[in-house]
Amino acid sequence: MEHISNHEFLVRRCAQLSLLMYLTYDAPDKTTVKALYDAAKKEFPEIKEQDHRYCEEKTAERFGKILAADPALGELVIDCQSVRMGYDRNGLNAAVFYGCELPIIAFRGTADGEWNDNAVALIGEKYTNTYYHYGSDGIADNAFILEEYASTQQAQAFDYFRRIAEKNEWKTPDSVFVTGHSKGGNKTQFVTMRSPLVKTGFSFCGQGFSREALEHYEKEVGPEAFQARREKVYSVSANNDFVNVLGDRFVPEEQIFYVDIDEVKYIREYHECMSLLNDDGTLRAFCEHGELSELARDLWQDVRLSPDRGVISMSTMSLFEQMLGNGIPINGEIISYRSLFRGGALATGMAMKAMATMIMEVGLKKLPDKFSTGINKYVELIKPHADNLIESMTERFDKTLEKLNLRRIKEKEVEREAVHIGAEEPGFAVDTEALTQVAAKLDTLADQIQTSVEVDHRQAEIARQMQSYAQTIQEIAKDFTDVDRSLADLAGWVLKGESL
Repeated sequence: MEHISNHEFLVRRCAQLSLLMYLTYDAPDKTTVKALYDAAKKEFPEIKEQDHRYCEEKTAERFGKILAADPALGELVIDCQSVRMGYDRNGLNAAVFYGCELPIIAFRGTADGEWNDNAVALIGEKYTNTYYHYGSDGIADNAFILEEYASTQQAQAFDYFRRIAEKNEWKTPDSVFVTGHSKGGNKTQFVTMRSPLVKTGFSFCGQGFSREALEHYEKEVGPEAFQARREKVYSVSANNDFVNVLGDRFVPEEQIFYVDIDEVKYIREYHECMSLLNDDGTLRAFCEHGELSELARDLWQDVRLSPDRGVISMSTMSLFEQMLGNGIPINGEIISYRSLFRGGALATGMAMKAMATMIMEVGLKKLPDKFSTGINKYVELIKPHADNLIESMTERFDKTLEKLNLRRIKEKEVEREAVHIGAEEPGFAVDTEALTQVAAKLDTLADQIQTSVEVDHRQAEIARQMQSYAQTIQEIAKDFTDVDRSLADLAGWVLKGESL
């Protein structure tokens, strides 16, 4: 087992290509990276920094600087682009790059329609996926079906890999490198887990898997081969990245590394691929695991052990699909309003519990200065939108339903809940009294934080922010009168003792 420092050039090159995959471009196969970048360069509209599209403009800017500092990167050649092979750009985005010791397959992170697929991969249930036999020309001969613990997009990533392997006649082990960021990192791990053809995989900020999936594939390939494939993968993330800690680990602990991202303007920057690289294309300095990332890890452990793991995961990713994606799940997954709000409420409660536990155990001296500022920012963002939150979400989901004939992700969900997104469920209203009691609970928790640990100015500030949050919840309780009763479920969950 080699230390990642022995792969200094390769890990840097893979991080650069993982960054490139986030650019929108239209270039033929056999194009150099430099020509591809020139084709991707365009005048971006004036975009606010809060807009997720803003990241692509900054990504292009960073990649341009890296190309200028590392001209050899521009000489690599792209081929086998998934978008030119019939795969939907809103799902799988992958390509092969030539010009290094071995070909490098790069997978893009979560595309516009893949957010719900992230949840499917963590739920831990079996799904039916379609694969194809391919000839040497890359054309499918026939299909076969597998029941496995894999999401549709994970299965497509492996199907793409098999198709490319046949086309390029990769027959012997250790024939190719694989890389990707975020969901692309997860696909990197998935492909490596299932094929001996991968020599080394580099997952940047990539999440793990359900424990059921790891157990399934260990049985499928055998314990010895499974362990050998684990040792081929490295994980590199920002010190306070909040995604790589999700799911159970496929990557061995000794092959998980973090790089130092000390100052960020927005929390999302801890997860952005460009944050891992300096302007000259080198990787940032290695460091210890950060406290915020550890907080996210502890939160996932609570979710992992919860009987509501599925609804929490799906509701969270459904919200991301609406906020960061195109609102149209690529696989057609849907979730009812009841499950959406119930899962979101449970996730919020768990997050607050994990945050408060960390504050009381280690104190705020170990947390970044901007943490309390961030809490206040989100409280300020919630209130102006409280009145029209449900209306806007309903409109967005309704438009989604107009475009797709959606199916449910689980048959038992259909039996348990008759209501679909966009449908009305009469008689449901917020229990404002219960929400007010939740707010009081938060207020009490803030007092506990002040009295149970040594108080410094930041601890006092956190307590004040939590009290402000409690006040906001009380105000929202007064404003919301037509919301799924799952918000009241949150109140019951907190009041049953699920607190510190």
